[in-house]
Amino acid sequence: MDKNVYYQPPIQSGGNMPPVQQDINMFQTPPPPMPNGAPVPPPYMPAPVTVKKKEHKPLSKKDNIFVFIFLATAFLFVDFALFHGFALGFTISYFILFGVSTAYLWDREGKPDLFSLCCGAISLAGSVTFSLYSNDFINTIMFILIAGLFTLYCLGISRSYSKSRGNFKMLIDLFYASVIETFENIGDIIGSLKSEADRSKRNMSALIGVLIAVPVLAVIIPLLISSDAAFEKLVGVIAKNIGKYLLELAIAIVLTPFLFSYMFGKKNKLNVQSRKNVGNFKKKVPVSGSVAFLSVISFTYLVYLFSQLAYFFSAFSGLLPEGYTRGASAFARRGFYEMFAICAINVVMISIISMVTKRKQGKVSTGIKVLSLFISLFSVLMIITAIQKMKLNITTYGFTRNRLLIFVFMLMILVVIIFFIIHIFAPKVPYMQPIIIICSAMFVALSFANIDAFTYEHNVKAYENGTLKKLDMYTISTLNNSDMYFAKLAQSEDKDIAHKAQVWLIREYFVYDSSNYVIKDNEMKLREPSDFRSYCRDNEKANKTVIDYYNSLDTYDRLSFDLTQHLLEDGYYDYDKDIIEDYNGNHAYNADTGRYEEVKD
Repeated sequence: MDKNVYYQPPIQSGGNMPPVQQDINMFQTPPPPMPNGAPVPPPYMPAPVTVKKKEHKPLSKKDNIFVFIFLATAFLFVDFALFHGFALGFTISYFILFGVSTAYLWDREGKPDLFSLCCGAISLAGSVTFSLYSNDFINTIMFILIAGLFTLYCLGISRSYSKSRGNFKMLIDLFYASVIETFENIGDIIGSLKSEADRSKRNMSALIGVLIAVPVLAVIIPLLISSDAAFEKLVGVIAKNIGKYLLELAIAIVLTPFLFSYMFGKKNKLNVQSRKNVGNFKKKVPVSGSVAFLSVISFTYLVYLFSQLAYFFSAFSGLLPEGYTRGASAFARRGFYEMFAICAINVVMISIISMVTKRKQGKVSTGIKVLSLFISLFSVLMIITAIQKMKLNITTYGFTRNRLLIFVFMLMILVVIIFFIIHIFAPKVPYMQPIIIICSAMFVALSFANIDAFTYEHNVKAYENGTLKKLDMYTISTLNNSDMYFAKLAQSEDKDIAHKAQVWLIREYFVYDSSNYVIKDNEMKLREPSDFRSYCRDNEKANKTVIDYYNSLDTYDRLSFDLTQHLLEDGYYDYDKDIIEDYNGNHAYNADTGRYEEVKD
């Protein structure tokens, strides 16, 4: 058949119609003849689709003002926090950011819910810990926690939630609102800027006015400097640090579009409708598949529980390794980290099964409920066992920061599992909000407790009352501001402990580290005074303790201190014996005095 064919359409009223040429490719096969001589319908031609251009609402007067306020806030955060350490500067800058965000996002049409206000209050309390304690690991986790709580607070006061806040889907809202949409909303801001041509001209005029004022200031500022000494000093400080300030301003300019995009999206509730479909998992997995999977896991846990009978009944003692002595130390050292990981896996596993499994008339299968309950109860048993192991471990070996953190995290997992069990049998009861509030409050309380000081005090008391046979100096050296703890121990009445603590203090902070301290005119001082932005109460306390310790030494003790430092600098430290060995035989440690003394012939 030819590619181009002709057919004669029926004669319509109004005259003959000319033959119409058609492309046979519009049909996969030639059109079949119509019954009873009916006319052959013309081929279907889809109507052109018109894509409606997205309309962008111009920036309001409030938006234009807050762009510059957020720029100033970003500059403060960069200067106070990033360039001066996460200390008092972070607390101040976060309070300012919190206040500015509240003023911009607060929705006057409705009151925010209690959950959002609690998230904001806990985040503010958490930021205070940065100005009190300088635990880097805790501060890192706290920073992530504050960011999450701040996002939940912003979603709440702007009423831009897209999902129920009673289940795990709130975490999807949290992720999209804080990460994905921050980048997506930049396009909306650009569109809003383009839609306000007149206002853009006014902004350009304002910028030109600022540029014209620069040469005028070049004349005025020198005159002001000549007229006042205080202003002269201020300008001198600014000129000295002009390079740093320009760098901070450049970073703030880069951060401001993302910060304003984040706030602009919440205020105008952008992408809220599109976000509603995110995380709506289709429940495609048959109930039988999920039950089979959970049954295998449950059977494995039953076998594990069966193996535990060996610890309690002699009839099952053959399950223990050959030569096992059931010593407390071996039992204490093993298990709690693995148990914590298993419990976390169980929580994730049960959540995923609940999300993807089909339901009959919206109800979860009884089999899945029973198996999920068994795995949850098994997790509770694992946590309780792990806590007991941890207590025995601490009694045997003393506290460390990691052991205390794992202990608290296990309590958090226990809270999560308890609410999961409630959710299994009462699906309508919200569980995510109380989990977030309780666990966040627990971690903030842990931060205020100062776990480094708690670890030091517990281990020292345990050593003094005989519970610990040895005071581990290495564990103390891993604590933040360990120089303060070594300075305290160096004043101990136990001469051996005092000697070892002084050696560790000198070795860690005067030999192998660029110390904050400098000794001048036989007196110790700080190398550089601290700025209020980098102020941390724990750091100041540590510096004062070390300085007071050294300055309180008499002449003989200072000579011993200097001699110890000299020997350490020459590499005479014996790591195995934890003492200083003078291989030349010129000095030796005197156990009676607790000092290194010159050997006399």
